Amino acid sequence: MTGRTWSYPAITMVREQPAVFSARYLSEDERIIIADRHRAGDSLRSIAAGLGRAPSIVSRELRRNRNPAGCYRPHYAQKKARTRRQRPRAGKIAVLPELKAYIQAKLDQWWSPGLICRQLKKALPGRKELHIVHETIYQALYIRGRGGLSKELVKCLPTGRDRRKPNRSIARRASRFAGDLLMTC
Repeated sequence: MTGRTWSYPAITMVREQPAVFSARYLSEDERIIIADRHRAGDSLRSIAAGLGRAPSIVSRELRRNRNPAGCYRPHYAQKKARTRRQRPRAGKIAVLPELKAYIQAKLDQWWSPGLICRQLKKALPGRKELHIVHETIYQALYIRGRGGLSKELVKCLPTGRDRRKPNRSIARRASRFAGDLLMTC
């Protein structure tokens, strides 16, 4: 290979990008502000107002995420909050192969999740670790990949849908009455 030169990009330090979480969780920057203002002697209410958060959030943060010495350090608090937030844990069906096989067999016989749960309690009354609610089976079927049940079993559900139908909230339901009612005595 004459005439070709190989060049590689310079090695630079790559800073790990912080994970993006919901705005309802405190960020590391907010924790730094809380620590600085708390150390400066500001009140919880003024710290909360500066962050646009409720005072209870700041109070809970300072109380819950202290280091073993009792001091609030923002980076330690961020690490502690991150370990507490780790999800998801493995589901009961995925962890217990005996339970998975039982549910699989009953779904193959076209049993509904509710019927399977009731039968589990009757068939194995002394094995409380195998007792589940029907919602667990529905979640295992609808959240594929994590639940561990096969994809073909969706047709065993009473509705036959592969997605959940969202519940209508009470606020969106139509009223039975045409207008405001006035009680007269």
